Amino acid sequence: MYSRLSVPNMSQTMYEKNRRIETEKQDYVGRISMLINFAILEI
Repeated sequence: MYSRLSVPNMSQTMYEKNRRIETEKQDYVGRISMLINFAILEI
């Protein structure tokens, strides 16, 4: 009973972690491209 409950819980945690990493990655890339665009405009 316990092990059967813990497996989906574990995969849910992994899924949440991966999704958070993806979101942070996209946010990082977006910020960098914004900085690059700003730099190009400044030049």
